[in-house]
Amino acid sequence: MPPLHLISGTIPAMIPPQRISIPLWLALLLKKQKRCNIIPPDWMAYEHLELALKEENENAARFTDKLPYRWLEISELLLDGAADDFPQYGNNARRGEGDGGDIRVLLRGLREIRQAKARAGMNENLGGAYVQMTGLGLMEVTELKPYAISVMNDMQKLALPKDTRQERDDEDMEQDEDYDDEF
Repeated sequence: MPPLHLISGTIPAMIPPQRISIPLWLALLLKKQKRCNIIPPDWMAYEHLELALKEENENAARFTDKLPYRWLEISELLLDGAADDFPQYGNNARRGEGDGGDIRVLLRGLREIRQAKARAGMNENLGGAYVQMTGLGLMEVTELKPYAISVMNDMQKLALPKDTRQERDDEDMEQDEDYDDEF
């Protein structure tokens, strides 16, 4: 392919079999057209994910720094669009298949452990002015946002005097009834 002039910069000419770093969206588009193979990032190697999972299990107080900020989004995109480019592990290697299945299991385990740790951390720090979420990825913070908002709203209600709290509960019930009437 000839060079591509994009807003973010120019991508040099792509000449097979040379390796080139390109934006993820372009790599996935070319992969879909069967015009390239994607080399997964180092942090998505099976051994690296195993190590990250082990570290998450061993340390309940903090999140591992072995994953990038957008690890969840990138891994989903790569496994959906280029699973056949992932190395073969476990049972899949014996069958000669490369579907990223074992990597998906590790990623799912990481996600579940990190979600549980984040919720536990929020529950432990309810009385505090803030909750530290250092090491969480963008999608993880986004998923926790509704839960965090409801917890903070409940904490605000508990901090109010009893008569004010009753008024606010009554207002919330009226809003819920109005919302139900719309449907």
